Amino acid sequence: MTEPASDSILDLVGPLAFRVSGAGEVAALTEQSAALLAQLPGRESALIELFGLAPAEPTAALRAQPRRTTTVTVGERRVQLRWDVLTTGEGEGCVCVAVDWQPLRELLDRLQQQTLQFKEIALNILPSHVVSDLLARRVVRPRAHRRTTILFADVVDFSKMARQLDPVTLLRRLDAYFTLFDDIAEAYSLVKVKTSGDAYLCVGGIPERRPSHAVDVVLAALAMRERLDGQRSASGLVDRGNLDHWHFRFGAHSGPCITGVVGRSRHFFDIWGDAVSIAAQVEAQGEVGQINVSGDTRDLVEAFCECSPRGPLTRDAGVPMQRYVVERLRAELAADEGGLLPGPRLFEAYRASFYPEIDAESLDEHTVPALLRRAAESGSPPERDSRP
Repeated sequence: MTEPASDSILDLVGPLAFRVSGAGEVAALTEQSAALLAQLPGRESALIELFGLAPAEPTAALRAQPRRTTTVTVGERRVQLRWDVLTTGEGEGCVCVAVDWQPLRELLDRLQQQTLQFKEIALNILPSHVVSDLLARRVVRPRAHRRTTILFADVVDFSKMARQLDPVTLLRRLDAYFTLFDDIAEAYSLVKVKTSGDAYLCVGGIPERRPSHAVDVVLAALAMRERLDGQRSASGLVDRGNLDHWHFRFGAHSGPCITGVVGRSRHFFDIWGDAVSIAAQVEAQGEVGQINVSGDTRDLVEAFCECSPRGPLTRDAGVPMQRYVVERLRAELAADEGGLLPGPRLFEAYRASFYPEIDAESLDEHTVPALLRRAAESGSPPERDSRP
């Protein structure tokens, strides 16, 4: 018959109690004590192993030091026990009590390990600030962000390619691209929101405010475009998929949004707001292989980038907007002729525009992307990673 589950944490620990007589006889008073005593060969061994006592006058020694700590071998493990000595009033005997906390410690260690594993998995699914809220309060409160830039990236003619490729190859190629985008987004302090089919969505300016959010997003998009162009020209394999002949459209818009998690199961982080819809429209109506931005985003990045107008953005409602294409970084800020890679002067322009009150040496990589700092220190463009 299966024993009922324990309802008390005290059931997980092992209480130990022994009576020690004036003659040095050791008697167990609990089942756990009897099991421990059975592993010891004799009276003298029990006195030495359990209490660190010599056989002569053990009770006097116990009374002289009523609290003592010993290490006892139990099976294949060594247990540290802290003894409290109680005078019973019966002759010269004493009662020594302690608790074997090791089973509880092992349980807590397992729980801690499982918690760390859970947190690691959660951080791979949800942004870190969402995981912190879930662990602390089990709910995620919606957050309103006034200044953000949303970036969509979408595969051109994905449905056509889906009919031409087998599903495994298709997913491997898509995974290679999105892994590339993940690395770049993280490097520029963007938060990945989700992938939906062949669409990739990330945002700058959350969870903490970043005055550089629009520039961060455009720099990330330029890096994505540069890597894609480089892979197509190399005509080679990247990780698990050949990246040839895949083309993306990029679309970005700057404005307020709300972030959060809805529902109580299968938590899913998402963003909402008119700015998200506009960014999706900018991408959908944009040019293939180009970084398409709204007029609002263009206004925030024109000091760093060269932009060309592309006509009005078609909208069902709302204020009419203009579309632009980010052609390249400004020549004096770029490290390459194509204007896709940040040069040494971009770091100083970035710091002067967004963090003029902070000394250059005091800026960490969470404030200024590490790629810009490396470009400034080396005087050359960032090295291209061999991975996507």
